[in-house]
Amino acid sequence: MKTVFTVRREQHIHKRLRVGGVAVGAVLAAVCAPTLAFVLIVTVVLCAIGVAAAGVYPAAPELLLLAGILASITMSLLGVWITRFARTAESIQLIGFIPLFLLVFGSGAMIPLEFMADRFAQVVWFSPLAPLVDLFRAAYFGADFFGGRVTQVPPLDRLELWTAALPALGVSLAWALISCHLVRSVPWTARRT
Repeated sequence: MKTVFTVRREQHIHKRLRVGGVAVGAVLAAVCAPTLAFVLIVTVVLCAIGVAAAGVYPAAPELLLLAGILASITMSLLGVWITRFARTAESIQLIGFIPLFLLVFGSGAMIPLEFMADRFAQVVWFSPLAPLVDLFRAAYFGADFFGGRVTQVPPLDRLELWTAALPALGVSLAWALISCHLVRSVPWTARRT
């Protein structure tokens, strides 16, 4: 997505859209839509596999959907923001890999936060992806995975799950708003060499 955005900017497509009267929100929605569609399709496929293999249905499908929407918006807009540091499709692939790797590593998806040093885990939990990983786990399994825990997690009923999810939802919403603000600094015209 960030590569396509960079190429379209360098080909002056974004400039023509802006001059033509297309709203910034419409362009950004068009950028986020494929990511959202992909995330929703993958979520449905993974849920179907979970049901077929283990007979486990998502405990809170609406929370799962909300986590997918927040993840798509936040990561798409952060990807657009990163394009401001690159001039070409090749450079954005290199530049974009570093923050993506750090975000995924610090999210608890690769190494659960529970197994990291306490202070480090507490700080990393406020990154864009860590609360979303917790939301996905908790929404599917209906247990208290919040704070990066993966062992000895107590099951929660629907109301307790939503209550426990509030901090993660708050951090995720804050990152979505921050990414919306950061996108305002993205140049819409090609960068000069």
